[in-house]
Amino acid sequence: MQTQALQTAHSSCSFGVDVFTLQSSEIERAWPWIEKFLDRVPAHDWEPEDVKRDLMAAKAQLWGAIGAPGDPYIKGIWVTRIERSRSKTYGTLWIASGSPLDDGLRLYREHTEPWLKEKGCEFVQIFGRAGWGKVLKDFREVGRVYVKDLNHEQ
Repeated sequence: MQTQALQTAHSSCSFGVDVFTLQSSEIERAWPWIEKFLDRVPAHDWEPEDVKRDLMAAKAQLWGAIGAPGDPYIKGIWVTRIERSRSKTYGTLWIASGSPLDDGLRLYREHTEPWLKEKGCEFVQIFGRAGWGKVLKDFREVGRVYVKDLNHEQ
């Protein structure tokens, strides 16, 4: 599944951070800085090379937060996947790294959730740390997997 390029010029966010995505063909060139963000994720069950392979094969999508013009530094990244079971299509926010969490979460909500819904996802799940429950109020915690129904906004 090919990701859709998003412009970084101006999102509708008013807090000085914009969203971007990378195409699968752009991952190899960007890998050095992507890997630095992945290295910051504690206690995970994936290897960076697995993430790279899935991104390059367009089985996963890379999203990022970048400072607005005048602050061109990448603040964080998140990696999504669209999963299909026999009866459901759903999104997984597989990996997230960077800070501050609130800014990334606003971009995720504004851009990623609508994109997942557009792709036919019925719900989205996030594999996160315990503290994420404090900011993911519209998700329910199932272990440390947070789930949100995309068809019934709360």
